[in-house]
Amino acid sequence: MKYDYSIFVDDNGYILFKFIKELKLLEYVFEDMSSFGEPIFREFIKKVISDESKFEEVYGNMCGMKIRKDYTVITSEYVSSNVLNNLQIKTIELLHLIDMWIKKNNL
Repeated sequence: MKYDYSIFVDDNGYILFKFIKELKLLEYVFEDMSSFGEPIFREFIKKVISDESKFEEVYGNMCGMKIRKDYTVITSEYVSSNVLNNLQIKTIELLHLIDMWIKKNNL
């Protein structure tokens, strides 16, 4: 699936992605990584994709992930009432988006 997004720079100078409302939780993934200054979720995703682990569950400040090889579920308790509080995305596609974020931020 192709994910359309726009780019903006946060207060810390990190490039972030802005998605359509239905994909709002994806923004929280990148906001979490920005606040930590590193791709905090990537190593967990790589462990599952490489079959080192069957399942990983990890949490940042804004969102959490339940990572399986095919799909990852992103959750958050901090969304407004008009936004879904969970989102399912193909794990490999999430990894590609994170790798793109890493590249755009020269990390």
